Amino acid sequence: MRLRDDERGQAVQVGFVLVLLVVLTAFSGYQAFVVPEQNAQVEFQHTQSVEESMRHLRDRVYLAGATGGTQSLTVDLGPNYPPRLFAMNPPTPTGRLHTRAAGSLSLTVDGGTANLSAACGYGNGSVPSRSLAYEVDYNARPAAPTLAYSHGAVYEHAGGAYVLLDEHQSLVTNHTLSLYPLATPYTRASSGPVTVELVPGPVGRTTVEVNSTATLVVPTRLPAEQWTTLLSDQPTVRDVVQRSDTSVGVVLEPGNYTVACAPVGLDDAPPTGPRALGTLPTGEPTEQTNQTTNETTQEPTGDHRPNATIENVTATRDRSGSTFHNDVTVEWSASDVDGDLDAVTVRVTDLNTSETHSTSLNVSGSSASGTFSATFGKDRKDEGTTYRVTLTVVDERGHQIRKEKRVTIE
Repeated sequence: MRLRDDERGQAVQVGFVLVLLVVLTAFSGYQAFVVPEQNAQVEFQHTQSVEESMRHLRDRVYLAGATGGTQSLTVDLGPNYPPRLFAMNPPTPTGRLHTRAAGSLSLTVDGGTANLSAACGYGNGSVPSRSLAYEVDYNARPAAPTLAYSHGAVYEHAGGAYVLLDEHQSLVTNHTLSLYPLATPYTRASSGPVTVELVPGPVGRTTVEVNSTATLVVPTRLPAEQWTTLLSDQPTVRDVVQRSDTSVGVVLEPGNYTVACAPVGLDDAPPTGPRALGTLPTGEPTEQTNQTTNETTQEPTGDHRPNATIENVTATRDRSGSTFHNDVTVEWSASDVDGDLDAVTVRVTDLNTSETHSTSLNVSGSSASGTFSATFGKDRKDEGTTYRVTLTVVDERGHQIRKEKRVTIE
């Protein structure tokens, strides 16, 4: 009698191979399709984040030029892919934030040329200006758009199309032209965050009388069609014309215009030098905190400059569950004997981490006051956290005063 061969071991091996094939096929499909799809979503969200950073950049360039206070902004140049236990992510893309030389600002009035260069601090020379662009080559999303800032406008450019990120602009407001050109070259490439400092130069103001017509020539790659949309709510703008591939002309109605110009440098003072400030240090210790007050004042012509007072600063530490947070509250006041207050900016900066919270207010008349509160989240109970409080007050003629106070939570 012949015994049959025992084939049970072969069946187990065949089953194992089949299971392994199924697992490998599923893993390959996950790596080939699911991972890129998830990363594409991360890259899309990163684009939205950089778009928001460009909007903040516009606001802070304006603040730097208008108030004279150095502003800072952090931009995350690369997406953060989620960690994966088995599958693999591609290398994190390196984004590039850089200036592009655009040309020079100019203003023609009734057939002549206004001396913008003197108002902007360049003597009789030209007024150079740059745009700022962000570019990246993603892994999952091909042909990412270029995001750009140019003279108060923020937009994206892809495939020959220009799309505004929003319809806000700061170039023309009724009879005021706010010219805060980016004046220094800048290039940063990284797959992580970078911090940009916006350093204002001296501000100049001049009045221009327009009897028939005036044209502000703006060096920009953003076409006239988009500028027309941005300026459509300005009654003093008659038209926007395309002058070249890299400039547009903003045609203004007759009237008297105030031109404010302050070049802004990126991580460095502009060629015109930093905003002229003087320093008057004093000390103010208190019971619960150690505070040091420094006052810095731009030197305007004449004695009619605004006044600024940091009335009180309180800093407290609190805890919610396993997280800590510090609360800083600033009480401030401002006054001007001429009754022409214009703007107030309050900034609170954590000197340990450079995290900054700020608010900017349009004010008017001879006095103003208010309260600003900032909350700083902490992963742990930090000892000796110091905060710098800066109050900047500007009047309608560009005169300003800036006061500073530091508070430490022991």
